[in-house]
Amino acid sequence: MENLKEAHCLLCGSKSYTALEKIDSSELSRLYQTEFTTVPSQVTESKQVFELQNCLFCDLQFFLPIFVGNEEFYNWISAQNLYAPNRWEFDFVLSLLDTKQRILDVGAGSGTFALKALAQGHEVIAMDYSENARNYLTKLGIKVVADFAELKRLDFEPSLVTSFQVFEHLVNPTESLEQIHLNFPKARVAVSVPNRDRTRFRKEVFDFPPHHLTRWNEKALRECFRIANYRDCSVYFEKWNKIDSSYVLAFYLSQRFYRQLGLIFRLFRFSHLGLKILALKVADKSKLYGHSMMIISDKRI
Repeated sequence: MENLKEAHCLLCGSKSYTALEKIDSSELSRLYQTEFTTVPSQVTESKQVFELQNCLFCDLQFFLPIFVGNEEFYNWISAQNLYAPNRWEFDFVLSLLDTKQRILDVGAGSGTFALKALAQGHEVIAMDYSENARNYLTKLGIKVVADFAELKRLDFEPSLVTSFQVFEHLVNPTESLEQIHLNFPKARVAVSVPNRDRTRFRKEVFDFPPHHLTRWNEKALRECFRIANYRDCSVYFEKWNKIDSSYVLAFYLSQRFYRQLGLIFRLFRFSHLGLKILALKVADKSKLYGHSMMIISDKRI
């Protein structure tokens, strides 16, 4: 756990930052309890007060003290079956590929992107540090490695490296990107993270430690790539969509009708009525932002 007197920005290393907000472990536990029947022990047993800091140099937002999710926490996450079966960035990246690629997918998660890419004829290897994740990916028929050293032994030189929804979980995101550049300097890189400016009407329990350690905007994302010696980068933003609208509306209403939480989700998650109600609350659609954004080191994929 980082000594606050020696703390620095997790992206650029600057010690110039300002505190934005605080949340203690008891409030964090209550957030989990409003949405789940169980709470991870790492959260309930923590006695921390987390401060969200904003770096004055690169604009990354990060939490102090550093509190990283352990294996038990991520096993609990996996058991909740929370992650979307598909993501905007998967199809977006694949739509840019005019030729067959050799793809390294770092932090492959559920394997959805790898399977999509394989189905389109691309050669794909997944990389994941979690043994449980590697075992799962192997069962799906995806070739998987644990680290760069193992990948080097396969003599696999990727033309494209992807990492979707990973950097917000890392203590050293810039170091991870520098490792990619060091090992595969000729490869293009596509990284997606949650857009901290996305439209939301509530505190999102997973946007705090130990799940998310950082919050990103375009400036921070570009600075991360600049430090890692990537140039000619393009940033893309997910648009607000029907699922976003109904999901946010469900949570917005659930805060007022907690006992009917399950019913509200079923009624509104994909409901056109829900969209109409949301439209009354947020009239200016130009100010609605989707969940994620992505940076690509060279758009000429």
